[in-house]
Amino acid sequence: MMGPLMENPSELWLRRDHKHDLAFRPLETALEKGVIDAMYSQSKVLSGLSELTGKFKSIEDLSRYPDWTLQVANIPAAITCTDVMAEKHPELAVAFMKGMIKVGRWANEHKRAAAAILDKQTFYRDVEDTYEGIRRVDMVPNLSPQNLVSVDIGKQFMLSHGYIKNDFDVSKWAAPEFLEQAARELLEAEWKKKTTAKLPETTELQAASRRIG
Repeated sequence: MMGPLMENPSELWLRRDHKHDLAFRPLETALEKGVIDAMYSQSKVLSGLSELTGKFKSIEDLSRYPDWTLQVANIPAAITCTDVMAEKHPELAVAFMKGMIKVGRWANEHKRAAAAILDKQTFYRDVEDTYEGIRRVDMVPNLSPQNLVSVDIGKQFMLSHGYIKNDFDVSKWAAPEFLEQAARELLEAEWKKKTTAKLPETTELQAASRRIG
């Protein structure tokens, strides 16, 4: 049913047709059958896919308003881990963040190539639409004040509607130390690479016995 055998379980996500799989837009069927009178899509992108079917039309677009808090719906995409990983294996969290930083930097420098990759798992219409959606976006993870407030808005909504039962302080929940250490290690590695690139190669004996200064 899924086509050729997968070499890696993670490939299952890549094989899903995000743009046509109604599992990602479950309310469309209910709206088409008249079970509901209207539906909310978390983004203009998803609404656009609904409209492409020719069966639906948008009656409101929150992205038209200058109030950015109206557009907080599952954004920003928070990177999370368990407390066990954070406390007992912080090196794994740092390694993951180093990978995310490097990927983000590459995507920032190669936006069209990144769009071609992301289009396989996003809800934009096509590669060009994906590019338009990400070309002004900084793809490197960050814990900016606005991002933290956005997370808090989402948390408050889920708490007030009973989707989560326990309240928490987002500013204390966030763990900037992993991102900071990852960025620091990448900077140190880059500096070491650049500063030693033009040094003459030495033997192990020379490296052990040479003294500078």
